Amino acid sequence: MQQSIREELLYDLGGKMDGSRRNILVPNCPFCGHDGFKYGIYVGNNVGKRRFGMSNCYHCNRRFGSLKETLKALDREDLIPAETAELDDSETDISAMLDDEIDDDLVEITMPRGYKRCYKNSYLKSRGWEVDDYEYFPVGTNRSIEREYQDYIILEVRDEGRTVGFVARSILSKEEIDSYNSRHHFKIRRYKNSDERDGNGFAKMLYNYDAIEVGTTHSVILCEGPFDVVGLNRKLELYDNKHIVPIATFGKKISQEQMYKLQKKGVEQIVIGYDNDAKETTSKIAMELDKYFDVLIADIPDGVGKDWDEMDVEDIYDVFAYNLKTVREFNLG
Repeated sequence: MQQSIREELLYDLGGKMDGSRRNILVPNCPFCGHDGFKYGIYVGNNVGKRRFGMSNCYHCNRRFGSLKETLKALDREDLIPAETAELDDSETDISAMLDDEIDDDLVEITMPRGYKRCYKNSYLKSRGWEVDDYEYFPVGTNRSIEREYQDYIILEVRDEGRTVGFVARSILSKEEIDSYNSRHHFKIRRYKNSDERDGNGFAKMLYNYDAIEVGTTHSVILCEGPFDVVGLNRKLELYDNKHIVPIATFGKKISQEQMYKLQKKGVEQIVIGYDNDAKETTSKIAMELDKYFDVLIADIPDGVGKDWDEMDVEDIYDVFAYNLKTVREFNLG
């Protein structure tokens, strides 16, 4: 039954299968007309909250949660099975397999002595921060009370409303840090983050995780660091858009704990938005994620900036409009 529905939709819509062979990609969205294969129909096995026949357009966010809804919207009710409940409903998601093995527990931590949240800062202003950024992303300084953090901006990492870690970024440039370190025994570190020995390893955390809403957020954009997340939110005006949420994995890597956390929130699609300086690493991560999620890769062209924080708004829009690739397309490139 599934095979016949899949073949009929492929022919009727002039679509193609993606690299994972689990999604039909349609050249023009039937609802907004946008080209570039942004409308997809999931035709793989039922995994987590993904169900055979559900569909969405990444451009207009038109979304249907079941085969019946999709076929009705496409005016192909003739393909609706007599009893859709008989379709394969096997549970193969990561949360079912690893629920007893994954330890993703986090405890609330104490911020560095003297830490105080700020809503105005000259260093952050130089990096483009605006009023909304301070409201949505808790950040502050320790007001030079402790020498260890006197020249650092400190961004809180929150999980379920609790502060579970922090990222401290030196306000000095790379040149200033290198110059100082070449002349002094005490070295300045570009980043001085919370201590993982307390039990809250960064492999268990995701920056901006609380912005993901169960039942609403179906797509996330994976970034390397917090500043990329803030930059994407500002430049794409995603502050109140809960359908697509940028998050950071603290480096070009993702752990089983982080994947588990995303599945617990019902995330179905992941757009990998890592820097374009290590494509082989991005490819390996994409293939691992592809086992559990629908995966696209934002392939940032050379010459437009190393990461989201450096890129112009127009270049970012072009990446999401024209340079989203399936895992197979990315690997072939």
